[in-house]
Amino acid sequence: MFFGHSSELMMGERCTNLFSGIMECFKLCPVRKALETGNEEVLAVDSAVYPHKLIEAIPYDGEFERFILAIIHSSPAVDRNKMLRLDFASRLNTSATLNEAAPDIVNAMESLTSVPCNGVYIKSGDGFELLYGKGMPGFISSVSLKLKVHSPLYVSEEGLALASDGSFPFGAAIIPLGCRKGEIDVLLVSACGAMGTDSRSRLEMIADVLESCIRRLTVIQPEQGDQA
Repeated sequence: MFFGHSSELMMGERCTNLFSGIMECFKLCPVRKALETGNEEVLAVDSAVYPHKLIEAIPYDGEFERFILAIIHSSPAVDRNKMLRLDFASRLNTSATLNEAAPDIVNAMESLTSVPCNGVYIKSGDGFELLYGKGMPGFISSVSLKLKVHSPLYVSEEGLALASDGSFPFGAAIIPLGCRKGEIDVLLVSACGAMGTDSRSRLEMIADVLESCIRRLTVIQPEQGDQA
């Protein structure tokens, strides 16, 4: 499982063939060292690259010769996106209302996508009003016809005039969220130019986590002066 080959294919092969390209093994072979010293030896392999590998060489003295038992451990790569998801969910759990959660949502959007202008919008009449944001217009309109629940809209470098002041000249990422079945009640908007795949997936992760608890986060309408 570790090497990606069957036992039959590996049987009798030199370990250097299996560890091809890993210089630590050639220079600091723990098996050779254990044979020479008679002591247990440990070698960390590819310590800067996931998955992290550890080789333990344990000598055994037989009747006529010394044997070495080499045990290879591999710790899996850290799933950073999973950790980010858990961290964001734990932050939301400390808020009772969407208003309280909005700054955390916007800060998460900024830190995870490297886009400085983000906002959380709530349904207001025929458009959406800014609940909390950084560098975002207070109201956007004409968006309902373009969006469907669970269908992110990404427009890059061609402009997207959704507000009276011609906002988002460099495009935007808009993710609609629904509290009610089939209805778009909340928008996550990230003003951006080209957005990479990783940034998109993280933005969608934020939306996914938020939607799972949005029914718990009651919405309080923003008062004059709350918009940023």
